[in-house]
Amino acid sequence: MSKQKTAIVILIGAALLVLAACNRPSASTEPGPAPAAAESVAEPAQSTAQESAPAQPVAEAPAETQQEAEAQQPAVSAAWTVWVANGMDDSLSVIDIATGAELSRVSVGVNPHILAASPDGQIVYVINAGGHDRDPNAHAEGAAKEGEGAESKQDGEMTGHHQQGDKDSGEGMAMGESGGEGAMAMDMDMDVMANSLWAVDAATGEILARIPVGMGPTHPIPSQDGSRVYVTNTDEGSVTVIDTATWEVIATIPDLPEPHDGELTPDGKLLYLATSGTSTVTEVDTTTFEVVKTFEVGKKPRGLVVGGENGELVYVTNKGDGTLSIIDAAKGEVLVTAPVGAGAHAVRVSPDGKTAYVALSKENAVAVVDALTGEVQSTIPVGATPEQIDLSSDGAWLFASNNG
Repeated sequence: MSKQKTAIVILIGAALLVLAACNRPSASTEPGPAPAAAESVAEPAQSTAQESAPAQPVAEAPAETQQEAEAQQPAVSAAWTVWVANGMDDSLSVIDIATGAELSRVSVGVNPHILAASPDGQIVYVINAGGHDRDPNAHAEGAAKEGEGAESKQDGEMTGHHQQGDKDSGEGMAMGESGGEGAMAMDMDMDVMANSLWAVDAATGEILARIPVGMGPTHPIPSQDGSRVYVTNTDEGSVTVIDTATWEVIATIPDLPEPHDGELTPDGKLLYLATSGTSTVTEVDTTTFEVVKTFEVGKKPRGLVVGGENGELVYVTNKGDGTLSIIDAAKGEVLVTAPVGAGAHAVRVSPDGKTAYVALSKENAVAVVDALTGEVQSTIPVGATPEQIDLSSDGAWLFASNNG
């Protein structure tokens, strides 16, 4: 596989559903640079889509698994390549979304399940849960089923469906620029660490590093300058901070009650975490690694994204009570906690900051929400148990993984 620039899309789940989120994109769209860290729509926080999306994506990059899936996000590029974590196969599959063909496969360790991408799309980060008898997402709901496929919708209509992977495979999904052919399986010693973060070269499939982290890791959160990766350790109640220049752990932030998703502000100075154990959002100073403040939100927060012009707004979904909380971090207050639907999971915000999209895992739908008031404008039916979603860089296409 030739070395090249790659934009990555990350999703966890058994299926990928592509919908028209706004207007149908033109054949050539020039998305701007990635907005904020962690999951802002048009350009998810942990990945940057540097290429324009095709006018008519046909889609489908499924992943199958018997374990519950919770995840990071997808990033979009011109060739619509998807990286899928095959938990029971200990590998990542690289799939061409346009054709549904598996381009190659990378061996990565034991039970990979969560993926994220570096801001420049050159590196895919994957978390390994360890033994196959371990549920890597003990705090997540909705098990992914065997035989599920990805779907594509355009202007509300189905345009394609594809099945990929073997039984018990497919917990994570990442999308990027297509390129190269042939297998990328690595000849590796498989007595690798559980509870670890792996860094994979997106162009060649080379394993760049394996870093041990805390117990029960869930989300890798790369910084926008690419210098660090933060890993939330849900079971341990901590965040591991990794220097990507040396691949060394430079800090561990302790005493965080069940941290799940998280995102950095655009300048990388603050990290916001959905701390499910206390139904709060926690603000962390990334210089001192100390907690600055906490915000009380709905029950069991899961998905989180930073928005606003300067990262002053924080959107968090609360799966326990089906709400969305909108926080003005600059003012230090929760603006609203509004009902959006059962099983609220991942959240994304449109590039113009006017619309939020929320995956409703218990309603098999995505809620379209006014990003200022939290009021639901409409719902988009998708596949069973959607948990993770993301937007293309121009906000025109919405990607949803279906874990049921």
